[in-house]
Amino acid sequence: MCRMLVTEEGLVQRLQTGTHPPYYLCTNAIVQQFEEFHSAYDIAEGDDMYLASGSRLNVW
Repeated sequence: MCRMLVTEEGLVQRLQTGTHPPYYLCTNAIVQQFEEFHSAYDIAEGDDMYLASGSRLNVW
């Protein structure tokens, strides 16, 4: 688990100059892209981790 204490200004600076996503996106934004995640954890519309299928990345 990653925890970080950062000011809003510090977060903005990291977004503008850093090469890694903010700590809270390192896992959540990735797993939200997969239907298997939604199915395995029974994620439904209205849940915090729900991401509509039309908003998910589609590489192929």
